[in-house]
Amino acid sequence: MHNVFVYGTLKRGFPNHVPELANADYIGRARTLTAYPLIIGGKWFSPNLIDEPGMGQRVTGELFRVGDEVLTCWIEWRVHASRMDIGESIS
Repeated sequence: MHNVFVYGTLKRGFPNHVPELANADYIGRARTLTAYPLIIGGKWFSPNLIDEPGMGQRVTGELFRVGDEVLTCWIEWRVHASRMDIGESIS
């Protein structure tokens, strides 16, 4: 099993929350231990996390526990299956 951190429009109740997470175990709200820049932009004003640890703010999102199949799907869809240090639960 793998922990996957999602933020922005990938969270539950938002338009880009993917169906693969419907059967995943929702762990709860979480935020990164390290600050990262989060940029809102592009045609759809999508949030993009930039891999610049120590810059920006701690990012709040949701944490899910997924199996290999869902993780592989996420990687194929180029979704950020986070390898960052996730901090405290803020449920």
